[in-house]
Amino acid sequence: MFIAAVALIGACDFTPPTVENSDIDNAVAMGRLPVICKGLKMTDPEVRRHAASRLEEIDDPEAAECLCEDAIDETTGAWNEAILSGLKGSDREDLAACFLPALDEPRNERRLELVVALDKLTAPSVKARLKAIALETGEDPDTRAVALRMFAGATGDDLAALLNVLATDPTPSMRAAAAEVLKGQKDEAVAAALTAAATSDESGTVRARALLTLRQMNRPEADAMACKAMMEDPDAEVRRTAVLSYRGTKRDGPMKCLKKRMMNLEEDTGVRQALLDMLSKAPAKGVKPILCDAIPFWVKNYVGDRHPADLPGTDIITAQNDRDWENSYTCVQKAYGRRGGYTCKGKQYVAAWFRELGGSSHIPKCPGDPPTAATEISME
Repeated sequence: MFIAAVALIGACDFTPPTVENSDIDNAVAMGRLPVICKGLKMTDPEVRRHAASRLEEIDDPEAAECLCEDAIDETTGAWNEAILSGLKGSDREDLAACFLPALDEPRNERRLELVVALDKLTAPSVKARLKAIALETGEDPDTRAVALRMFAGATGDDLAALLNVLATDPTPSMRAAAAEVLKGQKDEAVAAALTAAATSDESGTVRARALLTLRQMNRPEADAMACKAMMEDPDAEVRRTAVLSYRGTKRDGPMKCLKKRMMNLEEDTGVRQALLDMLSKAPAKGVKPILCDAIPFWVKNYVGDRHPADLPGTDIITAQNDRDWENSYTCVQKAYGRRGGYTCKGKQYVAAWFRELGGSSHIPKCPGDPPTAATEISME
């Protein structure tokens, strides 16, 4: 009698009050859907995520029903982040539909995060909804920019819509986002639109992003455009982007342009620092003489009453030494010999470096220096 009762209990589809990942995996093997659905209600987000990921494998209308039950909190309108993360990469329309109502839920205070999470699903209904958000000018720009990722690799009407955003959207951040999403496109119409944006858009951020995308597309005209931008664009962001777009190049054209840029005044410290950072790591041998020859010009024009180590975009000798330490002595010796026109701090800087490299130099003491012997002043 007792054995029969135990057997009867074991045959029931009993759902435990709590489940763990191992219970969910066993339930999948045994086809016990209520146990998997129970995992969606657990306080541990990893258990909820795992339950959703395993539920995604079950082609049963009841699977969507139980997921929808826990996808959005009816009391607060909040969407369940762990459950949605378990659906990453899913193309299941019935499961994606559980979260779409949260996009229109006025109590949802994390709408941008929801769009980011939905971007990881591949269900057609999600793609269509995010595209609509991206093209709605009344939407929050940050949310639109994330939704615009749905247009990556676009063709046909979708590509035309993306190009329209680049050309006409009233929000600069959206035009810049469109330029970024166009990365990888090979269409000549795309190149023409990016060229127009890189040269004519009123926003420096858009010009910079469009230029960088053209460089990443390896467009033949991009080198000349980057050179013109780094020399002439009124926006420092564009000039800095143009400089960094040459990272890794060994071609003669960019080397000539970088040499010209190094020997012409640049008031923005960020652009100057980008030049130093890029050239100090550039693989091309041609950068060695560029850095060496520019030392006197930089010391005269950029070193005022502060040590270069304290002012970004000024410490050119460190950049030269990092790139070509074998020739540092000769380069700094030449700069030390041309110290006429340097400020006192400039003379200190060059003389301290020259002494560090083994040369003989007089290190002056400058107004405002601490009461330390001039010979103890460091290049740092």
